[in-house]
Amino acid sequence: MSQSRPLYVGMDVHTESMAVAAVAQAHGAEVVSLGTVGTRHGESDKLLRQLRSKSTPLVVVYAAGPCGDGRARSGNKATSAGSSPPP
Repeated sequence: MSQSRPLYVGMDVHTESMAVAAVAQAHGAEVVSLGTVGTRHGESDKLLRQLRSKSTPLVVVYAAGPCGDGRARSGNKATSAGSSPPP
């Protein structure tokens, strides 16, 4: 039984936008910038659905200050895992 490797997605959350990048779990894999998305509720959902269709599971890690913490957490509901480094 083959298991799919996770895709790691990093989100840097700001008041007006989220910068998004991804890297596969492979030795020497390159980090790929996926651009930015808005911070309104649901704006990152489309991107996360597209990524989920290419790789399951997704592991989302985000850095968010007081303005973006709730926005990032709501985006992580659509993923299999999520975490945030301490402020």
